Amino acid sequence: MCQEIRICIVCNQKLPLTEEYYAKNQSTNTGGDKYFRTDCKKCNKVKTKGRTLAYKNAGQPNYPDYGYNSETKKTENGYPCDCCGKTNYSKKIVHDHVNLNHRGWVCDGCNRSIGMLGDDQNGLINSLAYIYGIEQRHRDEYIEVLIKTTELFKKQNGDTIITG
Repeated sequence: MCQEIRICIVCNQKLPLTEEYYAKNQSTNTGGDKYFRTDCKKCNKVKTKGRTLAYKNAGQPNYPDYGYNSETKKTENGYPCDCCGKTNYSKKIVHDHVNLNHRGWVCDGCNRSIGMLGDDQNGLINSLAYIYGIEQRHRDEYIEVLIKTTELFKKQNGDTIITG
């Protein structure tokens, strides 16, 4: 019998697809089906330590108090997601994976989406360029204009732009 192998998306190691090397998650989209994570246990442990350290570095910020229910993990009075603004969703603490700065609180959908795009500006900007139909060969030019526009907006409005 041949053992199935998976390549960890973080360290690129080829490892047997077993619970010894990969943790299982439970899907909320398919009625609770269990599946193997795409990152190996070793890489996931490092990631979890980074999240914990970012939380500590930020002074262990409290969950925004807008009617937060610890049982449902939702804000009943509608604290908006820092990214999309939707309310009544469970929020996740978000951090920069490079410098471990606390970014804020976002809903699970935004957290997953940003993560799937690489958790950096390039992934988000390339996706935006794709949505607007900008060809790959023009993306660098688009990115340059977008960054300059964002920096100008920040200066004019005194806003903080989180990078990383």
